[in-house]
Amino acid sequence: ALLETRAATMYLDQPADPANPTQSDEGAEFGRRFTERIQLVSPPSQAEPFELPSGSIEMARALGGQAEIRHVANQIRDLIDRGSRPESIGVVTRQLDAYVSSLRTHFWRMGIPFSGVGGLGPRTDSGRKVGAVLDLLKQGRMAPIDRWLDATQAWTDSLEFDLRLALFGFGAARLEEAADLDLEAGAADRNLPLPVRGGIATRENDEEVAERTRERRSIPGTDLARARDEALQLCERFDMWQRGELLAGHIAHLRAFLVEDLAWPADGDLTLLLTRALEHLDEQTRGDLPLAFDEMVRWLETAWAEIGRDSLGGSGGGVQVLDVTEARGRTFEHLFILGLNRGAFPRQVREDPLLPDSLRQVLSREGYGVLPDLARKLSGFAEERFLFAQLLASSPSVALSWQAVDDDGQPSSVSPLVERMRWSEGAEDRQSWREPPTVQPLFTLSREVPPVSSKRPRLAYEHAVDAAMSGARTDLGGFLSSAITESIQIPLDWKSIGGQWEASDPPDPDRIATARVRLLDEMDPIRGDSRGERTFGRLSPFLGFVGPILDERDLRSGGRLYVTALEGLAACSWQTFLLRLLRLEALPDPLEILPGISPALVGDLVHRCLERLVGAQLTTRAADLETARTLQSHSVTWPADRELDRLLDRQAELVARRHGIGMRGFPKMLARVARPYLDVAHQMEWNSNQGIPVAAVEVEGCLPLRLPNSDEQGLYFKADRMDIDDDGERLVDYKTGKNDISTATTAATRQKNLIKRIRAGKSLQAITYALATQSQSSSGRYLFLKPNIDGPEAAREIGIEKGNEEARLAFQKAASSLLEAWNQGSFLPRLVKADADRAPRRCGFCQVAEACLRYDSGARGRLRSWMAEHQDAYIEGAHRPLDAESAALGVWLLDSKRLAESDLAVQSESGDS
Repeated sequence: ALLETRAATMYLDQPADPANPTQSDEGAEFGRRFTERIQLVSPPSQAEPFELPSGSIEMARALGGQAEIRHVANQIRDLIDRGSRPESIGVVTRQLDAYVSSLRTHFWRMGIPFSGVGGLGPRTDSGRKVGAVLDLLKQGRMAPIDRWLDATQAWTDSLEFDLRLALFGFGAARLEEAADLDLEAGAADRNLPLPVRGGIATRENDEEVAERTRERRSIPGTDLARARDEALQLCERFDMWQRGELLAGHIAHLRAFLVEDLAWPADGDLTLLLTRALEHLDEQTRGDLPLAFDEMVRWLETAWAEIGRDSLGGSGGGVQVLDVTEARGRTFEHLFILGLNRGAFPRQVREDPLLPDSLRQVLSREGYGVLPDLARKLSGFAEERFLFAQLLASSPSVALSWQAVDDDGQPSSVSPLVERMRWSEGAEDRQSWREPPTVQPLFTLSREVPPVSSKRPRLAYEHAVDAAMSGARTDLGGFLSSAITESIQIPLDWKSIGGQWEASDPPDPDRIATARVRLLDEMDPIRGDSRGERTFGRLSPFLGFVGPILDERDLRSGGRLYVTALEGLAACSWQTFLLRLLRLEALPDPLEILPGISPALVGDLVHRCLERLVGAQLTTRAADLETARTLQSHSVTWPADRELDRLLDRQAELVARRHGIGMRGFPKMLARVARPYLDVAHQMEWNSNQGIPVAAVEVEGCLPLRLPNSDEQGLYFKADRMDIDDDGERLVDYKTGKNDISTATTAATRQKNLIKRIRAGKSLQAITYALATQSQSSSGRYLFLKPNIDGPEAAREIGIEKGNEEARLAFQKAASSLLEAWNQGSFLPRLVKADADRAPRRCGFCQVAEACLRYDSGARGRLRSWMAEHQDAYIEGAHRPLDAESAALGVWLLDSKRLAESDLAVQSESGDS
């Protein structure tokens, strides 16, 4: 149009072939169709060839994207320091997305002014909100709960977190499932428990003593009902919206969707910005424009693409950072072309499977083609060659770079565009083309200090990293302080005092650096140094030594220590510290898996059913052991099947609610899984028509224990059932898990294996029950109720009598060692087994593994070395002082065969066996 109506001149660029500058590049074929169309309007005239001044081309290959960007940043920094204008320097790549983070990081660190003209940076908070809104529009009723809560502003952060967990417990993973929540009557009037606990809670009881409990988190039922109503309202909005077919209706729905359904402020900047996109379309067209819902969403996805995106950098000045399309027609004094790898530049070109090039050629054939301007997909190869040749002709100084390996260490191939130049005629005169230098990463694991050019600036944090990896530990503090000073951003918390503005005090870099160096010295002491060897030879709080109980503020004081806590200490002291004292637990992921029937849920339901079944037939309930002894035992019988089913269904609902699970049908499923466990209990205990003489259920007692320092401490326990008859007292513990004590055929072997586990501190409940009873014939029993077991049916019951002296001595030794470790604060992580250089099996499914050093080979080696140095003296009895280290050794070696043999030998010599 310009050529037909006005006096205009058009120049068609035909760059030279980079591999053979004496001829035009074959990529000019890319513009052939356009050239032919122009020639029909205005006959072409051949312009005089323009001789480009002789320039230079440099090549480099980098080991990763970070190394490539840093190499370019160093070169640009040198150019600017020598007087080059930043605006005359260009950095070009085929696609900027892969380099956005590296460019922003290294250019900012090197003090290089730059602007990304058309490139976009990462999403801001507003951009993430816009992305969530788009996901809601695209998926509608089937949108994940996570995206709905990300998009809405109706909830505070804390309530939003609890709401995610509550919906997870109800099995609602998508919006329509949240709208269909089945809340029971009265649920809105109470707090609903969540499937997580609330950590440490301090409460004042009547005696004004702090009682620490593990309270389950909860959410008000009104909030859950409100969330259901909002989800239902949003689903109805989508149903009505998707039936709309006019632009004016879409505009009204979008505004109501943001303001009413997502609680966005009506006059908020982001609200106005999103609705303005459709309003602008209305201004360009008309309100009665037919527009389907899906078409509207696709149009909004394009219109909102740049909303909430940070700029790549700058406002137009400085070094020009461009992609290939933006760089067309520009010239530079210095040009850096990045990412010259196969598949990146040139890009991958594929034919259209529905409209291949052979058909495109027919449709566009001159003379009778119905689509004369239909391009062929494979012409993209010519386009890539043309763009590359045009870039090399745009500057007298060009630097080419590519990645030999990516940031993950995977090999990458160089671009064929570069290979043509490296192996072209005359390239042998440019040795750097054939074997370009390899750019190393900024930091390597080499212990040698890399040479640093005096002309090349280096940041304080880089010196600190070099000092940490290659320098002396004593010099690290100074480097680290400088690096922290360099990176600190003073917060803009200004206060007006007497008309003057003052900034808040920044953190002290020297104090932070000193603390970090001290932590490093403790976690990774220097071997070979006298101070480092002393540190290596003792264990720190990071390996479980948290210190003894000093006052009532300690989490271990003022509460009751139960025998199950001691069993946990024997298995892994660090896990017990994290779970029972710090109250850590893994949060469920609502998007990963829906609530399932775990062994803990089944065990809880079976215990509650047996407690209700037996307790309902007792005339008087006793909560403690002493009171239970004063009561008459009652003959408890097994209920009818219909009554048992009603009890099971009712308790399943209570258990599910207690664990924060409200999924429809879940209690029925849980009850069906738990029923076979109750059938096993029926066959074991109520096989005859006679009842069981039960005195109490869920009875609690305390067993006094004497510690090695002659102090006495109470060990608490809770038994599931207490039976009393002519043979004495029997305290029973139901087990719904695997029989990990013994599945041997004979009772003698099973009891022998039980004593072995008692000696290792692993099965202490039954012997605690037995020792707390009155007569020598009284006993503690385990009843294993799992339907399918390995071994004979007789192995379902394993007991121990109070008069078993070997079991008593084993218990006294194990319990006193565990109590001493608890009081001294010795919570070593059991990273390896006592008699084997491998991790225990339980490490593979530990729920707090993220808070452990199990993946640190240095910590494992240090622990093994410490044990090897001290365990021989401990086993031989030459060194057993009452301190934290000896307490840790006592727990660590509980399951050691050498310690067991040593203790048996000592007992035999003293006549106690």
